[in-house]
Amino acid sequence: MRCDRCGAEMVYFQKDSTCGWMCPVCNWGVVTTYMPPIKLDTAKYTIKPAPVENPSLDMIRAASRIFHCNYLQTKKYLQTGTWSSCDLAINTQSIARALSKAGIPYSISPDFPYEI
Repeated sequence: MRCDRCGAEMVYFQKDSTCGWMCPVCNWGVVTTYMPPIKLDTAKYTIKPAPVENPSLDMIRAASRIFHCNYLQTKKYLQTGTWSSCDLAINTQSIARALSKAGIPYSISPDFPYEI
């Protein structure tokens, strides 16, 4: 695609919720809104940590922030695998990333089609 003003080759960009074509020479461009599919997904996903027999203190701290409860309750949830969350894809992805970072195994149902 060529720039209407100077004729230079336009460059495609995508950042957050914006995408379009920009001219690297004169900075003229065409911009529109881009909504990633995960933000448009209205399905509810259930995420549930797998039981962890002896969770580390780091796991408990991280899970406590996710579960919004005290350390003792969090430890019980981690050991029994009884906590779960049913939410939209964008929120489920955020919880999955936090669990992954803490090394806590989990499952999501139905199948989660997005990258964690």
